[in-house]
Amino acid sequence: MRTARGWLTLLGLIGVLGACGAPGGSAGPATTTAPEAAAPANTTPTGRLAVALSSLGSNEIYLPWLDTARESWIVQGAVYEFLVYTNVGTGTVEPGLAERWEMEDGGRQWRFFLRQGIPFQDGQGELTADDVKYSAEMVVGDHSVTFAKPVLQEMIDQVEVVGPYEVVFHLKQPIVTFLGYLTDLQGMLGIASKRYVEAVGEKEAAAHPIGTGPFRLVEYKRQQSVTLEAVDGHWRRTPRFRTVVLRRVTDPAARLAMLRSGDVDVAEIPFKLKREAEAVGLGFLRSDAAAIYHVHLGGQVLPSRDTFDPTVPWVGDPRDPASQERALKVRQALDLAVDKQAIVNSVFEGEGVPSAYPWVVPGSEFVPPDVVPSPYDPERARQLLAEAGYPEGFGHEIEMYLVPFPGRGEMVDVGEAVAGYWERNLGLQVRRVPAEWATFAPQKERPRKMAWATWAYGAIPRPSAEPAITMVSWLTSKSPNNTIAETPKLDELYGRIVTEPDRAKRVQFYRELGELIHDQHYVVPIAAVPGLYAINSKAVASWPLAPGEPYIHGYENAVPAR
Repeated sequence: MRTARGWLTLLGLIGVLGACGAPGGSAGPATTTAPEAAAPANTTPTGRLAVALSSLGSNEIYLPWLDTARESWIVQGAVYEFLVYTNVGTGTVEPGLAERWEMEDGGRQWRFFLRQGIPFQDGQGELTADDVKYSAEMVVGDHSVTFAKPVLQEMIDQVEVVGPYEVVFHLKQPIVTFLGYLTDLQGMLGIASKRYVEAVGEKEAAAHPIGTGPFRLVEYKRQQSVTLEAVDGHWRRTPRFRTVVLRRVTDPAARLAMLRSGDVDVAEIPFKLKREAEAVGLGFLRSDAAAIYHVHLGGQVLPSRDTFDPTVPWVGDPRDPASQERALKVRQALDLAVDKQAIVNSVFEGEGVPSAYPWVVPGSEFVPPDVVPSPYDPERARQLLAEAGYPEGFGHEIEMYLVPFPGRGEMVDVGEAVAGYWERNLGLQVRRVPAEWATFAPQKERPRKMAWATWAYGAIPRPSAEPAITMVSWLTSKSPNNTIAETPKLDELYGRIVTEPDRAKRVQFYRELGELIHDQHYVVPIAAVPGLYAINSKAVASWPLAPGEPYIHGYENAVPAR
């Protein structure tokens, strides 16, 4: 099994700009043709692969701009394709529907040259630049509800069709990391057929999606199952399995029972069922460092927000240095009071490593060498809390929201464990609040309107050599889902990262960012852990999964055992 340090250290050697930037890291125009994508496999699809999952998407609407959450790409990623793809071994960007690209004007313009002759499924014609422009404009359009909308809307000024196979993205400002936002594993811009959607309407297109991917969706039963059928002779990779059935089974014990009985071949399981699966001889698929767990401390917003409340012990008032100092001591105490290794051992069955701060995998070049996970030191934690003026606790109840999430089912267990440490070691009052993700709160309101709330979350790093690609949705005061703290310094560092063409300087900015998050204890980091799927090894010989990605994907890469 690869370690978190191993795979991301490799990713750190090669950046997105290294694949597409100008020689020497200059900001001038650059033209790059990346290596050719894998040729279609000389194979005839056979057999059936059945997979039991906790979710088929939060809303099960399979049209890119009507998809509210990333997990819907469990289905959409098989049907739609992307301009560029991520090499899961190196993190570099490789050709997809675009066979080459150019970065112009220091990253303000990105020109893509499309492959010719790529067919949409079911005779819906050839993919052209019009489909790319249409898909991008729909994603950032007024009635779009996709998670990608605020991210891409903040970047894209307009999309220009130059010719049938040439399209230019004009950005609002230079963004040297833009290419990475368009990859398959980010799932922000799947390309749909303009002709098909306009002919049948969005409702029909969302229930019966048409793309250029290696699978066609042939049957959909809401909240039950999706059946995919392989596309013969696919331009990129022909699947080995003829049929893939994705079954929604919310009970993890039921998923494991279905795997044991032979009803399915692969099952998403929580770590608490790992030993039971091992005992009956099942194998495992792992996606290394698939999630970095941590606990958010709500309410760390700009004073200009109408929800700003400096009386929250860990918030403090940035206009008052003494208040800031007290709040920092509280945040540090909340961190030191939690035994991260014990959580790894108990909740994750010993798989994973404690992290110094979330979103970037331990061992990455983006982590400063001297930044290490905080030790477990409850005595020091109590001392800090007393110094901050809270020797007997806060005198106010903390809310710990326990929210399960597809692909990261241990969020509830982590929240429970952290609440217990705070109660035992610091004498705090913590009220557990069970909640469902869909009703937890709109993304933009979760951290900004829940000042006394805390919650555990498993952030997805994804295999990219540019962490800014995932940071855009959670880091800054403009992010749609700020999940850390709003400060001018964080805004400044992010701005410097995405506009700096020199990779060595960007790495240094990332390290400064890591030091700031770590030293200020904006969150309580827990651990980087793998994603876990149990398999029947008699049915599936192998299935490489991308590190840093918790959702199962790449069905065309699954290899039958017989």
